[in-house]
Amino acid sequence: MSDNVQTAPWVQAILDRFGAVENVLPEATWLQGDWPHWVQRVAQEIAKASYPSAHLKVGKKWEVGEVAAIIGQEIAYFDSWTEWMETTNITEKQWTELKKLFGGDFEERAMEYAGKLTEEYVSAFSDALKFSVSLAYEQEYVAMKQFFRAFSKALERRPTSVGDVGSTATRLYWVLLISWRHVEEFGSIRELHRRLCRCLFLGPHVVGSLKRLEKICERVGLSYREIAERKKQAAIPDKDVMALSGDNGAVAEVTSKHVTSRTKQRKRATVGADKKTSRRRTRS
Repeated sequence: MSDNVQTAPWVQAILDRFGAVENVLPEATWLQGDWPHWVQRVAQEIAKASYPSAHLKVGKKWEVGEVAAIIGQEIAYFDSWTEWMETTNITEKQWTELKKLFGGDFEERAMEYAGKLTEEYVSAFSDALKFSVSLAYEQEYVAMKQFFRAFSKALERRPTSVGDVGSTATRLYWVLLISWRHVEEFGSIRELHRRLCRCLFLGPHVVGSLKRLEKICERVGLSYREIAERKKQAAIPDKDVMALSGDNGAVAEVTSKHVTSRTKQRKRATVGADKKTSRRRTRS
């Protein structure tokens, strides 16, 4: 798609409005910092499965149907999530297992996030929704029809349960994405498999066999050998020092700018610099 093809102004206005809504929520721990390549791959897999009605296309231009379907799908997801929160009681044992996967402060972070959702996010999302529907209604017939057809089709795709999005692999991807910092510390696929099987949101019936998990990890590039190598490279100081013997036998220390530059390039290439959210696909 050529670069001169731009998103319709009214569609861009909707995108900007919902972009402001996203800023209402505090940045979650798992969104902070640079994502390793395997985490970016996981986010891409989630995006493809999470918005089936949007039929997302590659390019800089956002289509009317894409935006409308994403909005409708998020309403359906949120309603399903709310129902799950109201009807599910998490036991002390389940919280313990969740903390092993997501971190010791997971319960506090979860409660804080839930509070933000009900107090601030819902209101901001509702205002943005009203703005979008009203703006779509003001457009010409064809554009208006495209918006509401995609919007209503997405609303009908409400999950029957909070994890009923895409395949069982999609649910697994979500857990890997949110807990990726802790996942990198487990050291082996076997240990990862053991932790995931004990997770409230998954369990053995969703995770499947160790061989299945190995294939999933291979698909997204999750390799503990590569993680260990990346951490080893990241630990190399940015300024490497070489010792040179002078004519008088003394040793002088000089900084190797060439080595420093190569080290930084290697770290950037390994870790990656682009941070993406799984809830909105960033156009490149």
